[in-house]
Amino acid sequence: MGFCWSLDTGLEICAVVLLIRNTVLKLFVTGESAEAIAVIGGQYLAIMAVFLYFFPPLPMDFRAFTGGMGMMKMTLLGTFIQTSLRVIFTWLLTPSMGISGVAFACAAGWSVMLLVEIPYYFHLQRSR
Repeated sequence: MGFCWSLDTGLEICAVVLLIRNTVLKLFVTGESAEAIAVIGGQYLAIMAVFLYFFPPLPMDFRAFTGGMGMMKMTLLGTFIQTSLRVIFTWLLTPSMGISGVAFACAAGWSVMLLVEIPYYFHLQRSR
């Protein structure tokens, strides 16, 4: 039930961010380059809306599951993998993609963390 709630809430937040991202950005940016900054920021928020507000509930639920069972090594490993890959991919992607590269770096970190945690979750379920 918690997993479905996480997905539902993430989907709702994702939709809201996608709908109002440019309007909100224009509240904080003024001057000649405000429109250009709002466009770049809007692209970043569009990517992050999917990968930050919708996608992360999956690995967060897995980390909550393993952490709640006292398996803190898997929680630490997942967090370490995700953070390390975000830094590496940000360094690699930002020169060519700009701020959107940071968003894709976040997505890469979360994706690889899921690739590690999902098999572990099913391994735990089989051994129960």
